[in-house]
Amino acid sequence: MCLNVGGSDDLFTVELHHGGFFVGSGQLRTYVNGKISWFDNCDTDTWSPLWFEDFFEQLGYTKLSNLKVYWLLPGKDLADGLRIVTNDSDTNAMASVVDRVKTLVVYIDHDESFRGIDWDDVVVNPSAEWRLEMIYIYPLRTIRDDIYGLHLSSRNKWR
Repeated sequence: MCLNVGGSDDLFTVELHHGGFFVGSGQLRTYVNGKISWFDNCDTDTWSPLWFEDFFEQLGYTKLSNLKVYWLLPGKDLADGLRIVTNDSDTNAMASVVDRVKTLVVYIDHDESFRGIDWDDVVVNPSAEWRLEMIYIYPLRTIRDDIYGLHLSSRNKWR
């Protein structure tokens, strides 16, 4: 059963994914290390890009010029459903679906990771802030092996 929260067909909720970044491409695209905030009682009559500036300020973001807004089209996924929101015609398109979809999902790109790096594997292009460590695990003798007098070298050629 679906309920209309607030009783108005013009009110909707924005589910805002922020603080993370996009990685991967195609079906492997995902948004990692992000947070989710919800903004209720948004009104289609006044809905515009200015709402996003207010959301950003409420969330504590100060460099608004670096933030890019992407709307996830209803029924789509990150691979093919993200549309950039830059002007009133974009927010009007968002408002046009509110009669059918009461929660609009939006992603914030903080450093243009959506358009910048289009590789599947982040490790291929590591940043200076990332540290990749290789861990080698060598087979060890176990207590059971010692009890029964078994030695790893007699069971395989690793030693």
